[in-house]
Amino acid sequence: MEKKRGEVQRAELGQREIAKEEQAKGDAIYWVIYNLDIKNPRGKQDFEHLPPEQLADDILRKERRIAEIMTEIKEQLRMQNVELRKEETSAAEEVFLHS
Repeated sequence: MEKKRGEVQRAELGQREIAKEEQAKGDAIYWVIYNLDIKNPRGKQDFEHLPPEQLADDILRKERRIAEIMTEIKEQLRMQNVELRKEETSAAEEVFLHS
């Protein structure tokens, strides 16, 4: 009975070792996929930290460009409104002349 018990315990230890090895193999596959500490080789490079003066200059340049674009948009909208008013006026004149 003791001999059989010893064989079963050795077999159990062997199976536990196999299970540990298989678990390690699975972890090697799983954790590489889900490890967020690993950088994406196809991703963009991290931005470089610029001196504060250069950051301020870049921000001002971008804000000026945004202001220019907003001015252009407002001008286009103003021109569209002028065109719409002309069309409305000529349509109203047409109705008035035909009545």
